[in-house]
Amino acid sequence: MLKQVPRCKECNRKLKDYESVLRGYGSTCWSRLKGGTAGVIRIPLGTKMRFKREHEMSSVADMPLFAHTEDVILRRIGRRVATNVPHKVIYHSPDGYEFGYAGSGSADLAINILMHYGLEFEDAFAIHHEFMLVFVATVPRNGGAILATKIREWIRNNRAKEVQRAAHDVSD
Repeated sequence: MLKQVPRCKECNRKLKDYESVLRGYGSTCWSRLKGGTAGVIRIPLGTKMRFKREHEMSSVADMPLFAHTEDVILRRIGRRVATNVPHKVIYHSPDGYEFGYAGSGSADLAINILMHYGLEFEDAFAIHHEFMLVFVATVPRNGGAILATKIREWIRNNRAKEVQRAAHDVSD
């Protein structure tokens, strides 16, 4: 049986060190990806990288981006948005995710967060604008976290509102 050699996802060269193998990118390609000017860095949740130790952290902005958490973590690396939310649907913005204001990138992020928490596209789309205004647009421009408990609670409350509206529409 042949041994599979780990290769860089960007340039397809052999990965030589442990951190590069965990990331899936060689150090040169990784540096280039972090320093770009547009787009989204998509790294799987749980990717192990060197971060500050917990006692060294001074704020949410210092929190490890890809720690094992259900919370949504949002950061800026240069001009790029980095998050642990998979970018499965591009609906409003071809330029990628945004946060900190109510724009097309924020709307796409809202749809993808709602889908990440189990909603089908149609259901997520129906409530994404309000979700964006309540959560995504209010994250500070330098980054932060949206707590999983708050997201689930908001989804639960808004599903109940949708059921009430549908029942009211049927009775009219």
